[in-house]
Amino acid sequence: MSMEEITEEKESPYQDWAARTHPWDQMYARRAFTSFQDDCSLDDYPVEVNLVEHHEVPEMWCEFEARPVGDMVKDFFDEHRVLHLGKNAHYWILWSVTQGNWRMNKKRTMFRFMGDDPTILKLRAFGDHWNAVESGKLGFCPNLVAITDTCNFLYGALLEKFNRLDKPGKAFQTRLENFRELPEFVPVQRNRDVCHKKHRWKHGRKSPGGEQPDLPAQPSVPHKINSVHFMLREYHEWLPKVYKAQPT
Repeated sequence: MSMEEITEEKESPYQDWAARTHPWDQMYARRAFTSFQDDCSLDDYPVEVNLVEHHEVPEMWCEFEARPVGDMVKDFFDEHRVLHLGKNAHYWILWSVTQGNWRMNKKRTMFRFMGDDPTILKLRAFGDHWNAVESGKLGFCPNLVAITDTCNFLYGALLEKFNRLDKPGKAFQTRLENFRELPEFVPVQRNRDVCHKKHRWKHGRKSPGGEQPDLPAQPSVPHKINSVHFMLREYHEWLPKVYKAQPT
């Protein structure tokens, strides 16, 4: 076996985890990459889900309930840096709001995770621990609207804290400018306007070092922002198929 073949054998298909767009995919890939470095695979970790039995489910279990905003804000800030408020901030805001417990198909049927302790491995492992809790095929989806409202509320709280940080660095200022210009979350695609469809991500100027002037910024790039339903559908299609869901 050549050295090239040995190198290819030792490379994990998840080594690009940090560059992945979706929070769920990035977290799963990071977990898989860590396992690879430990000379094992995710199959070596038994996954058990403690389900809330259907007859024991209180009515409120089927309704979205937001976490305290302070707890959600903590997902994005630590003592030293700002987390997840870059190019994919809208996805991370949705993930903080739902924590992976909610998914939605193209017909706007919403499913809730029925386990009591969700982790990315548990969410990904099976398709039989989700219950259909709401269908919007004929119109209004209260849970979808509630999740959208919470995303917008969290965005406002994050922006307020982001604005208060005193970090003069060019990279930080560019990230803050991009975050300020994110359009609001909307429940479905038809609610999007030109701000969502034509949104662009701006790059900042870079310093070549020394006393030389900054280099010109790279051109902005298309950065289309989709609806909450579209993002929940992306998550739904990444997960295993729901095959034992029971409507409430």
